[in-house]
Amino acid sequence: MYSTLLGIALAMAGVVAIGRLSQRIWPPPEGLSAASDRETLRQAVASMPVAALLTVAFAWIAGAFIGGLIAARLSRSGVPAYVVGGFVAFAAVSSMLAIPYPYWFWIVALVLVPAAAIAAGRIGSSSTRSDGSGRTAAP
Repeated sequence: MYSTLLGIALAMAGVVAIGRLSQRIWPPPEGLSAASDRETLRQAVASMPVAALLTVAFAWIAGAFIGGLIAARLSRSGVPAYVVGGFVAFAAVSSMLAIPYPYWFWIVALVLVPAAAIAAGRIGSSSTRSDGSGRTAAP
């Protein structure tokens, strides 16, 4: 369980860090905040360069992968990585519901975030034995 919580914390820290970096490269319009009305947010997102949107998507994908990988490695199971990926996907959907992103962005986020978590779970748990015992293979 601790591996899952650590994975979620690291995933979200990565998302926030990459998001902050993106805002430094492509600053939002003056006076824009999360409290802005939906139409103002829609216009702001529509005016963002595609690279800025791809950076946000990358943040979610990288967060799901890195947080999931760490959780899977620590627990020696892929399941915590899937939980981390589910949490990141939930956060992404929550953000996309609050801020009107373009339709293609939904597809990218809803396909690649879970794919990153699945890959992390498989890679992170690959150090365990294939006999199902869950013990680490001897060197």
